[in-house]
Amino acid sequence: MNCTRRCTRENLDASLLMSPNEPRADYVYFCGDVAVVVEEVRGRSKREDVDKLENTVKRLLDIDIYHIIVAVVHHEEADTIVAKVLAVMKRRSKKKHVKYETAACNRELRQLLCGKYGVAI
Repeated sequence: MNCTRRCTRENLDASLLMSPNEPRADYVYFCGDVAVVVEEVRGRSKREDVDKLENTVKRLLDIDIYHIIVAVVHHEEADTIVAKVLAVMKRRSKKKHVKYETAACNRELRQLLCGKYGVAI
């Protein structure tokens, strides 16, 4: 697939999208009608990381301007509970326009987004 969509990155710590005390993902790439939500994890991911991702996805769904929302846990290693929770979320969201993914490194993240969604970050 061609990576035709170019993105702008917004750090959610400094964003007006989410309130400062609200659990949220680390950043979002806005790519036209696609939003890519990323929770960056150093080391092993935890259930709380998925909750942050889900909170941010819910906020984007409220805005309702994105055709596809890709939610990614970007980690070095997945906890088994995280893997199970994401698998359930993937199955549950098949009818929706939200896609849940994991990526272990920057290269894998770029390949995933370009290959599946045509997004270049």
